[in-house]
Amino acid sequence: PPSPQASLDVNIKASKAWSCKQDRFARTAVILIGYQNDYFSPTGVLRSVVEASCERVLSKTMDMLHQLFRTDVLLVATPIIFTPSYSELIQPSGILKVIKDVGAFQAGTQGAELVQQLADLGGRLKVVPGKRGLNAFAGTDLGSVLKDAGITDVVLCGAVTSVCIDSTGRAAHERGFR
Repeated sequence: PPSPQASLDVNIKASKAWSCKQDRFARTAVILIGYQNDYFSPTGVLRSVVEASCERVLSKTMDMLHQLFRTDVLLVATPIIFTPSYSELIQPSGILKVIKDVGAFQAGTQGAELVQQLADLGGRLKVVPGKRGLNAFAGTDLGSVLKDAGITDVVLCGAVTSVCIDSTGRAAHERGFR
């Protein structure tokens, strides 16, 4: 049988490994982009944009969030919401023009609300308002929320990776996040 010292050494190593893992969780944020009813609801006006992958993306995201729920990982949602007149958008193009043309993500509408699965996370989810464009940092307090929480590493999740995820990823890197 192992000596008491050998058992102690194994327990110390395991404890250090767990501590390191916990520290990494405490320095990580998952940023959830676009998880709103206008994309994910069967009646969402932009569902066709994510239709092919909608259920799979939401299911995999929720699986990941349930695995992280009891960790110290910061879970952040950055919904995009506009006034009914879309006065925030000056000569929109691309997806922002489509959003305006179809009346998506209007404040006070069901389409602008987070999907129920995220809403069900309650206080575990930090919602950072103010997103009006492709980049979740622009016009929001996301950078200060992450810095104030001691975050160094970010994980980006969403359905429209070629637009908002890409823009937010570049902005995160420019701000020193990994």
